[in-house]
Amino acid sequence: TIDSKVKANTFAVQPPNYNGIKPIPKLVVQVGDSVKAGDELFYDKQNPDLKFVAPVSGEVIALNRKEKRAIKEVVILADKKQEFRTLPSIDLEESSREDLMAFMMEYGAFGMIRQRPYNVVVDHTVIPSNIFISTFDSAPLAPNLNFVIKGKEAAFAQGLKVLSKLTSGQVHLGLDGKSENSPSPAFVEAEGVEKTYFYGAHPAGNVGIQIHHTAPINANDTVWTLDVQAVATIGSMVADSKFDASRLVAIGGAVDNPTYANTYIGANIGELLKDNVSIEKPRYISGDVLSGEQKQTEEFLNIFDDQISVV
Repeated sequence: TIDSKVKANTFAVQPPNYNGIKPIPKLVVQVGDSVKAGDELFYDKQNPDLKFVAPVSGEVIALNRKEKRAIKEVVILADKKQEFRTLPSIDLEESSREDLMAFMMEYGAFGMIRQRPYNVVVDHTVIPSNIFISTFDSAPLAPNLNFVIKGKEAAFAQGLKVLSKLTSGQVHLGLDGKSENSPSPAFVEAEGVEKTYFYGAHPAGNVGIQIHHTAPINANDTVWTLDVQAVATIGSMVADSKFDASRLVAIGGAVDNPTYANTYIGANIGELLKDNVSIEKPRYISGDVLSGEQKQTEEFLNIFDDQISVV
């Protein structure tokens, strides 16, 4: 179930989430600025065309820093009613790969994609040999992606079409072959992609395991990985001309009410967990308990995480 009462008011974009950019990217906003969802916040000094954008509309209320003045997070107090930057229209059939790449770099899509080897930000000068998306998460307390994708099926399908034009190989979907329930039609009926079923316990849902068993990375190969909700965001950028960073986040573990929350990328952890922790001296983890990052309540979900684990 989705608990509509669980809300976050503050959100953050965190440069340390993006391996491969300098610790002090070039900011284009200051405290007090108003932004729309999809507005640029900062860019990579090594690659000024690679831009990172606001997940929500609102006011920039903090630019928090770490050691050596490295930027830890750009914090936004969200508007009650979200406003979106209007993106240019894209004709997917007529657009070249170069056109799509420029569009995605300019308007924030590459902040949601990771490149392997090394799990770093995308190098736009290299064409990926394949793109991998796992449609199930086998980690403890993980969200059910069949449930998460409900209502976003059209955006997900559009996102797959975009990604298929960016690789020299295939877009690969990893499907859950172990579950008692069939994977969502959004995954099973996806067109123009290579589908592979995986059976077994965790880490069967990890995209790295799926890469190893379907198309291992050879010398000089580059592949991209991204999650299901990021694919839907990319689809919305093309189909709806807006950066829709909405996320369904699973809240589980030592909580009174395990639930899902409708929120956005980089939501404040303490606000999502308000009055819902059932133990003393808990640990808060952005992501799963095996590979996630321990956080404090005043901190924020990492961009690639769609679950909070309390232990």
